[in-house]
Amino acid sequence: MFGSPRFNAADSILIFNAFREFVMIHQQLLNILIGKAGLFRAVPFIGEPVANVLVGIEMIVDSIAFALIDSCQSQAANVRQQSLQLKGTVQLSIKSYRGVADVSALGRKMLAASD
Repeated sequence: MFGSPRFNAADSILIFNAFREFVMIHQQLLNILIGKAGLFRAVPFIGEPVANVLVGIEMIVDSIAFALIDSCQSQAANVRQQSLQLKGTVQLSIKSYRGVADVSALGRKMLAASD
């Protein structure tokens, strides 16, 4: 990223450790959200807005990761690995909530067909 500061190896390790903790905490939060997605089958219109918010979060996490990869050269591979793990969890959560919306649309089609 243009204008990003470059950190020395010692600082990069500290920054990576903080990013790793950030990833762990966000994965825990996202796993809770994934587990709750099924509860919204009764209120299906919630799924798509939640999925859209999660897409926004994914873009923010990507921006943070790219900036850290650029700024912490000695830890770039580790940051990239953690970023990919978090991205996978975010994408799973998006899929979970988009699935709620898909199921509701299918239910509406089935109701319309039975009328």
